[in-house]
Amino acid sequence: MGKFCSKILWGALITLTFSTLVRGQTHFLFTPTEDYYSIIVSQATIAGQPLQNGDEIGVFYDNGSAMVCAGAVVWPNNGISAWGDDSQTTAKDGFATGDLLVFKIWESGSASNYDDVNATFSTGNGTWGNGIYAQVSLDAVPYIPIGPDLDVQDNVHSFNFGNITVGLNSSHTFVIQNEGDASLDISSIDIGGTNATDFSISSGGGTFSVAAGSDHNLGVQFTPAAAGAKTATLTIYSNDPDENPWQIILSGSGETVLPHYNFAATEDYYSIVINNVTINDLPLQNGDEIGVFFDNGSTLVCAGAVIWPDYGLNAWGDDSQTNDKDGFIAGEYLVFKIWDASASTEYTNINALYLYGDGTWGNGVFAQVNLHNVPVAINTTNDTRPIQFDLLQNYPNPFNPQTTIEYSLPETADVQVEVFNITGQKICTLVNEKLQPGYYRVVWDGTNDRSETVSAGIYYLILKAGNYTQTKKMAFIK
Repeated sequence: MGKFCSKILWGALITLTFSTLVRGQTHFLFTPTEDYYSIIVSQATIAGQPLQNGDEIGVFYDNGSAMVCAGAVVWPNNGISAWGDDSQTTAKDGFATGDLLVFKIWESGSASNYDDVNATFSTGNGTWGNGIYAQVSLDAVPYIPIGPDLDVQDNVHSFNFGNITVGLNSSHTFVIQNEGDASLDISSIDIGGTNATDFSISSGGGTFSVAAGSDHNLGVQFTPAAAGAKTATLTIYSNDPDENPWQIILSGSGETVLPHYNFAATEDYYSIVINNVTINDLPLQNGDEIGVFFDNGSTLVCAGAVIWPDYGLNAWGDDSQTNDKDGFIAGEYLVFKIWDASASTEYTNINALYLYGDGTWGNGVFAQVNLHNVPVAINTTNDTRPIQFDLLQNYPNPFNPQTTIEYSLPETADVQVEVFNITGQKICTLVNEKLQPGYYRVVWDGTNDRSETVSAGIYYLILKAGNYTQTKKMAFIK
């Protein structure tokens, strides 16, 4: 067992455990106490298939009335601290010496919980506190209910179609699964509720049977007839003795056609949350528009847009039912443009700083991003065109909280303005654009690409324009 003043071996195990806690479990939750027993999971499978990254393993004790989690990790982390009973409390809130270690596994991809987990110990005897540590192999055994058992993939009981332009539509496929050992008979499927007419069954409806261990695709379409929030209830009737009927709350919003950016909703989308937007260091005004664009091979095409202050943007994917490229594909870069409605001006040089996601379509569950236009061109008339590349010293320097950077381009060039720390690690990209000849200005606010304020110290500003490179030293103070 280990305490916070443990030896070097346990220091390594503590580090592993704390890194797990920092990541956080989304399913198995627990409270660390004053003492723990270290467990190394050498192998973990579900019905013989390896666990996937993001699955969770929890270890449980019996508090007399229920099984309670006393430690967990997110796979592929394999070091679990099984926390002991807290001597400072009267309640049983952890393991006692000799308590049986009970494991459970959460499969994140299918949102399935496995309570029946076989544990084979190569070190330890399966009880808390036996020896210095335990080493174990785990295999979860799927439960197969007796009779028909209806489930909808990912245990779905609600689905939001997002914001859809009035008159357009969006489709989603629900996978009806039979997890039992007998035929699942679907007697009827209907959609009811206040806005039932805005939703429809597009495929796979009617009466049908699903064999044991098989599934069936049910297509549902959302076509808002007017602007505003819409809700309805999808009801599936079957011979499942426990879950009949199965209901799914459907929701979505109808949007009016945007004045400037137009797009077509397809069958799939990637959600983008706009955290903050500025144009020339000023906040966006109500009525301005933000569009997200993909490359169809010859031009940039809008695949989603919102009117500010709406900050939830759906970037629509390529429609698999058509031959044309009419949306994003996984891994494709997100390109943003902003329309200033009051000035009737479009800004195309938009810098995107991601808080979540990596700037490509489909990376993670969603993206969260700050947007601003850079750089600002100054004195760009023909008679003041620069005669050479140049990067001026930033001002003020030293600085806090922000500093201004100016540079000049005598010719059109692919330009990068980046900030590095003294170890050579890139901190942020301020400019990454193809620019015309002229004088330019950009402001650095002392944050990295994730909008986190950097530490005080020396930083290097590097301008790259074609084959030209120039460096300046900056000092950020607190």
